Amino acid sequence: MFLPEVRLGFVADAGGVLRLPKRLPRAIAMEMLLTGRSIDAQDALRYGCVNRISEPGEVMAAARELAAEIIAASPTSVRLTMQVMREAEAYADADEATRASLNSSAIDDMLVSQDCLEGSAAFVQKRPPQWKNR
Repeated sequence: MFLPEVRLGFVADAGGVLRLPKRLPRAIAMEMLLTGRSIDAQDALRYGCVNRISEPGEVMAAARELAAEIIAASPTSVRLTMQVMREAEAYADADEATRASLNSSAIDDMLVSQDCLEGSAAFVQKRPPQWKNR
């Protein structure tokens, strides 16, 4: 992973300068941005830039495995979780008390969803849930 812009006479302005220091330790981000140097997959994993590393030729199998895990979850909950995460990103730099006080309509939507009721019933009845995406 690298941003080679400085080696080409540019600035990594398509979000690189803004995003990289939020994803990596500041010193590592600064080094990468000022030199155009790369980090390898192991470092990207260690710094939290990637979730996992697969063996060469196995990336699609790993992606399908992750997709299968997501698909097994409630589609309503997945969608609403993504919505809450996007909303929370706007407050990433706010203090903990402010972030904790944020309310999302997605939470209310989830609590009255058929999937929420089905998930609770399936858990109690010790059976796989039958998601409705409602």
